[in-house]
Amino acid sequence: MKRVIYIRHAKSSWENHALSDKDRPLNKRGRRDAPFMANVLHEYLQSNNLQIDQILCSSALRTKETIMHFQQNGFQQNKLQFDDQLYHASVNYLIECLYQVDDTIQNVIVCAHNPGLSYLAYEAGHNIDNIPTCGIFEVKFNCEKWVDVSLDIAESGFYFYPKQFQNE
Repeated sequence: MKRVIYIRHAKSSWENHALSDKDRPLNKRGRRDAPFMANVLHEYLQSNNLQIDQILCSSALRTKETIMHFQQNGFQQNKLQFDDQLYHASVNYLIECLYQVDDTIQNVIVCAHNPGLSYLAYEAGHNIDNIPTCGIFEVKFNCEKWVDVSLDIAESGFYFYPKQFQNE
């Protein structure tokens, strides 16, 4: 069984309109939500005796800053790889980027962007129209090799997002 945890970057800032889209940092809410959601994911993984073997991350600043908060919450730096093609990736690439992963690895995080993530979540069986910023969802694939992952064998798993925890 191969498992992918997809993370949409936390809320980004539109304060400086001179920045390119790829260079936008997190805003105040993003800097609040990212460490909180990192803790949510960390607790989920611990309670289910799972560990992350590799992290693939878009090269956009907001995804880098988001994943940094996850790394500060127990996800190791040496497992991180940046991929320029994850910046506004299509559903196809959000699957195809996994083909490069070593088959000894079981659990991967992919930190990327909408609309690709929302489309992927829906096509993988999640009943979700839109993954909000810092939303996290799981897709499991019943296969032994990463080159065999496809939406045909996708099974939806958990789905967490910041607002579901606001009243707790």
